[in-house]
Amino acid sequence: MKTLLLSLATLLVLLTSSCEKDQPVSYGFSCPVDNHSKGLTVMAVDSRAESVFLEGNISVHSGALEIFLYNPQGEVVYTNCIIAPDQLNIMEVIPAQPGFWKLKYISTGGIGSMDLQMKK
Repeated sequence: MKTLLLSLATLLVLLTSSCEKDQPVSYGFSCPVDNHSKGLTVMAVDSRAESVFLEGNISVHSGALEIFLYNPQGEVVYTNCIIAPDQLNIMEVIPAQPGFWKLKYISTGGIGSMDLQMKK
């Protein structure tokens, strides 16, 4: 009887638990920016998403930092160049298109910090 109850309890736990991995909520950069550093992150967007959000803070103490957001067709839908000394708060909402979105940064002598995320 104990074995039967243990088997049923184990089966119930296995049936109710999910094997699906959690998907990241956002994609982006939370890092210091060094002279001539680069970064690229890619986010998959499905047809159910209505918007892509680009949010964050960038601080550049010297040099410059360029930010690019590309839609799935490879078109630049957001770009900005932050020239030191400057701090920028970004809050952009872009209509979503299904496919792979790319967020890229390029430091041209830029030194500072960045916390910039894209999410759906």
